[in-house]
Amino acid sequence: MAKKLAIPETEEQNYQSSKIVMISTMCLSHHPENPRKNIGDIAELTESIKKNGIMQNLTVIPATPKEKDYYCDGEAEDYEKDPNNHLYRVLIGNRRMEAAKAAGIKELPCRIVTKISFRKQLGIMLEENMQRTDLTIREQAEGFQLMFDLGETIETIEKKTGFSETTIRHRLNIAKLNKKELDKKEKEFQLSLSDLYALEQIKDVKARNKVLSEATSSENLKRKIEIAVMEEKREANKAVWLEMFKARGITEEPELTSDWGQKYREVKYISLDEKPAKQLKIDGVEKGELLFWCQRYGSLKIATKKKAAKDEKKKLTPEELKRKEEEKKRKQIKELTKLCVKEFHECVIGIVEGKYTTQENESVSVTKVWEAVRANIDNAGENDFYKVLTGKNYWELEEEKRKEIKLKFEYMNTIKQMLILVVGSLEGIDMCSWNGEPKQENLRRMRATENALEPYGFFWPNEELESIALGTSELYSKRAEAADEDADD
Repeated sequence: MAKKLAIPETEEQNYQSSKIVMISTMCLSHHPENPRKNIGDIAELTESIKKNGIMQNLTVIPATPKEKDYYCDGEAEDYEKDPNNHLYRVLIGNRRMEAAKAAGIKELPCRIVTKISFRKQLGIMLEENMQRTDLTIREQAEGFQLMFDLGETIETIEKKTGFSETTIRHRLNIAKLNKKELDKKEKEFQLSLSDLYALEQIKDVKARNKVLSEATSSENLKRKIEIAVMEEKREANKAVWLEMFKARGITEEPELTSDWGQKYREVKYISLDEKPAKQLKIDGVEKGELLFWCQRYGSLKIATKKKAAKDEKKKLTPEELKRKEEEKKRKQIKELTKLCVKEFHECVIGIVEGKYTTQENESVSVTKVWEAVRANIDNAGENDFYKVLTGKNYWELEEEKRKEIKLKFEYMNTIKQMLILVVGSLEGIDMCSWNGEPKQENLRRMRATENALEPYGFFWPNEELESIALGTSELYSKRAEAADEDADD
């Protein structure tokens, strides 16, 4: 509970307060900027007022237009003479006013105040609501943001409301989110406070709102936040590397992204998930040799053009060119397939560590996971859980480590065990046949795994990986849709 607001004497002297007078409910209305947008359930309060009457007065301010910042510069005593000849905004007692109306009461005891700045009005309304019935998180956020916009600081808001600096900062971050998207998502799924706090991990507010708008569930939101944070980190690391590239005269070459050793020779691979080195070191390059870079799937690649062999005089035939192009595509599919499996692996590890859970019916989840097991059972082995949980094969681990991992695996629930075996069995999966067509059996394995992980928030981070997993990529010589149509015929 927030502590009671203590108004300094210097501020209280500016409050032109009146005695308590009776004012018709017809003359009273809610303050347009009241942080509380919903007064909530007033049934109990209404019954209490019917039995006992109004036990506490309302605090009101004479109504003035927004253009004047709702500031009334008159004297409170002037309004006391004929209080029902004026209109008022309620600063304190909005719920009591509505409950009194519901109870059939026509006049309410009110204390009229004037000469209060909009900032003070807002502070009074925030404090009153927080002390008595607690604003919703959204209402607190919007209220704090209003105070902040009016010149308050984190420190002064803390003093006036009693909320901690940490809580205020959290609420201000929530206020930065798109209100329409928040309303939409709160209707689509249960958006928790931890979900809203987790969004703060994304530094860019536009990126936060984009992630929020694309989320389909709480678990999906967590996964999207994790990927967005990773992308921000990669972009920051990339900026550091590009400064070094610029100083070294290394230029970007888009063609390099789809080259698999035909024209270029790779001289350095840089993972954007790792902290940049202080200096750029490149081995195996001659002085004056031109270098090029490209970004590929969370990494940077530096390469130099291959030198043509001296005895290579003849041009390749159309058939040879076709074979080279097909081989190039198969290499791309193989590389992208590894990344697909990596996405599955990271999601399963998140499930094992408790990052991702599911609200789906347990029997439904078990059925989906079991379907994935059935699709991959022929490729599963005892080594899989060692490889998934440690990144090493059984025979690469010390005896004590083997026992530790096996015991950890045995104490996991059935769903986690099955998911580990499924993702472990996908290592080395080959998605295309010798002629570049997608393998239908392996497409089924990928789809079953994706279906099992979707309730935990899994999604493909880009269309390229999704098209590989679905068999719809243009890299395949015959895409999955066409193969299915032929099968139907």
